[in-house]
Amino acid sequence: MARLPEDLKNTLIRRQVFLERHKVGEIEAFQPFLEQMRLGVINTLATDITDLNRARLQKKLDGLNDTLSDVYKDYRKVWLKQARDLATEEVGFNARAINTVIDEGVALPTPLQLETALLERPLHIEGPHAGKLLDQFFVDITANEVKKVENVINLGFAQGETTPQIVSRVLGTARNRFRDGTFKEVQRSAEALTRTALTHASNAAKQSLYEKNSRFIKKVEWISTLDVRTTTICKSLDGQQYPLNKGPRPPIHIGCRSVMGPAFDERFKFLDEDATRASRNDDGVERVKAEHTYYSWLKTQDKDFQDKAIGPRWGKLFREGGLSAGRFAELRLDRQFQPITLIELKELEPVAFSKAGL
Repeated sequence: MARLPEDLKNTLIRRQVFLERHKVGEIEAFQPFLEQMRLGVINTLATDITDLNRARLQKKLDGLNDTLSDVYKDYRKVWLKQARDLATEEVGFNARAINTVIDEGVALPTPLQLETALLERPLHIEGPHAGKLLDQFFVDITANEVKKVENVINLGFAQGETTPQIVSRVLGTARNRFRDGTFKEVQRSAEALTRTALTHASNAAKQSLYEKNSRFIKKVEWISTLDVRTTTICKSLDGQQYPLNKGPRPPIHIGCRSVMGPAFDERFKFLDEDATRASRNDDGVERVKAEHTYYSWLKTQDKDFQDKAIGPRWGKLFREGGLSAGRFAELRLDRQFQPITLIELKELEPVAFSKAGL
């Protein structure tokens, strides 16, 4: 199987940088909706609630929940349009990028195929939302935020706080630039919604494009950044190739910088010759052979950099345990692609620990 060509790999990495900047701009679209929600809280708590009984308070809270939920429903339309627009743009961009390195006449997925990829492919993120479809992800996240506001008001009421104190709990205080209230968490949640949706849209678009061109795109290849900031998961996945319809996909964690690219069939193996990729160590940026994975590259670095990248004890095992770069990468993750501990690894490779004196 051919590797991902260098020029295309560099194009995809630069595109990822652009997408991160693009997400920042799209996040701003939530601000008018946040203001509507803020006004909903102010209107609900405009009169003193401290003398209300539980039933009357709950009636007010039910009304506020309806208001906040309606705002989220309106925002969902904007949010989905952002994801759809990006998916369409990504298909075109990636098709053009592939056409610059091979002349195979890249076929585009139909609008229906792209929509299906966007809405019916599960999310690959870690945690409680893993495996959810995009729309259900939105519903669950926003329902949780609405409930969070209700819980804060309930708590303030139960603790005998004044109405202004409860308002401050929700909206924050002017002296702290409104960064100490529940609404700051609501805003961060909206940012996570947007970032996740756009990352998912980008990857769903590429996946749909690759499947449409399976006559010459046979697998997908994971590309991690070669520097000290790369996470344990991405270090081990770097350079791995997976079938078009199987295996992990970025983003695999919050803030993931990894990308996926197409691996072509054997006819295009000549594109791998003399290929390089960028890496960053303590001496700055340098070009290394494209065939390097994260750990084979790390083998070429000095002890101090290795310890900085993976920690002193892992570094000692890496250098002195007699494990190849490939075996070390394989052992660092479990079957669910989660990092394992040194204690767990010692049960699997006791000889390596003995050799390293650990």
